[in-house]
Amino acid sequence: MPVHRSGTARARRLTTAGILLAAFSLLFTLPSAAATAPARGSAYMGVGVLAHDGRGGGTPPLAAVTQTEGVDVSSHQGNVAWSTLWNSGVKWAYTKATEGTYYTNPYFAQQYNGSYNVGMIRGAYHFATPDTTSGAAQANYFVDHGGGWSRDGRTLPGVLDVEWNPYGAAC
Repeated sequence: MPVHRSGTARARRLTTAGILLAAFSLLFTLPSAAATAPARGSAYMGVGVLAHDGRGGGTPPLAAVTQTEGVDVSSHQGNVAWSTLWNSGVKWAYTKATEGTYYTNPYFAQQYNGSYNVGMIRGAYHFATPDTTSGAAQANYFVDHGGGWSRDGRTLPGVLDVEWNPYGAAC
């Protein structure tokens, strides 16, 4: 049975879903649990994976940008010591909220709210599985399970994490 939403809530939901779908072009690669994590400060959002896309990405020279360190977290990190990260210089965080239309991060509340509570700018991301359901279905699932955006000046828009297939050899 469909759930009715008010016009304002529906518009906000569609705007957030639109942001998520537009974010498809902003790819960022997260290390898998099996991979060796890059050295702290060596990974950049928006950079393609050379082994898969054949290009080095579009990162400007380091001298040309002001950098603010951030992290991405998922259930692999469990409960995070946010004050420790804050004190070490980490000032923003993206937290995995969902994957496909079948998974929600059980640590999402601690990670998403904990980062915000220590003063970080925070955002949520959705791990896309294009082979399981449509983009619209996944965008809706994301919005319904923590991927909403708030206009508080410290919440980043939702981001779509699209990676080379971590569950098999094919893209």
